[in-house]
Amino acid sequence: MDILRTVNISKQFAAHKALDSVSITVPENSIFGLLGPNGAGKTTFIRIINQIIVQDEGEVFLSGKKLVPSDIEQIGYLPKNVDYTKK
Repeated sequence: MDILRTVNISKQFAAHKALDSVSITVPENSIFGLLGPNGAGKTTFIRIINQIIVQDEGEVFLSGKKLVPSDIEQIGYLPKNVDYTKK
């Protein structure tokens, strides 16, 4: 079974197309990395998976079911540029 599957994820910010029909499949019990240069859309993609931003097109599936807000409790995400000392 696949733990994560995305189908044709697209996201545009003004005139910039950050993601253009990105589809991936991550098998259960695997390690998966996103590699690419700055501006390739890696962070945008991760934010869509974590439901921080909404894709313009496409779908995300977790364990075979369409991703819903409560699913983010099962996903670990630690953004790089967050100051956790501020209240």
